[in-house]
Amino acid sequence: MRTTVLAAAALVAGLSTAAMAQSNDAAFNGLYFGGQVGYDSYKNDFGPFQLAGQGVEGGIFAGYNYRVNSMVLGLEGQLGLSNAKNKIDFGGDDITTKARESYGITARVGALVGDNTLAYVHGGWVNTRFKSKDFLEVNSQHLNGWKLGVGLETLVAQNVSLRAEYAYSDYEKKNDFEPKNSSFQVGVAYHF
Repeated sequence: MRTTVLAAAALVAGLSTAAMAQSNDAAFNGLYFGGQVGYDSYKNDFGPFQLAGQGVEGGIFAGYNYRVNSMVLGLEGQLGLSNAKNKIDFGGDDITTKARESYGITARVGALVGDNTLAYVHGGWVNTRFKSKDFLEVNSQHLNGWKLGVGLETLVAQNVSLRAEYAYSDYEKKNDFEPKNSSFQVGVAYHF
């Protein structure tokens, strides 16, 4: 009995030591999910007019990182909601556009800066629903675009990280409407 207890204690101690040693090597490796919030700024070429507006954007994300030494490759999906709005007033009549729901997928490529911080670039596809109102009608349309950005993410606990991210998105032109977006967000993620 005493030998079994000692063997079990040695096994638990060995596994604990291996898990602690692996935790640093496992940083930014595997599944994660989280949420973020930030500043959203749109510029829209709408026929002969250029509309500009700002708002707050928030959302959730989930992804997978694959770490090779100090390099990290990843794939991430995002769902977001914006309240960015812009308007031109024509003495009672106006042109208004609003950004609403968006979703997309991006690839991430990064490098560890120290043991717990990841600097990365990301790029991919985004789709956003825009609502517009002009003199004659209200229109709702989904536009596809490409997205590029940079970010910095740091582990603040064994499975929790904080991040700050900038992204620029350029959307397709549809019905004389061609938006561009700049956003800055901060977020928190849980790593499995």
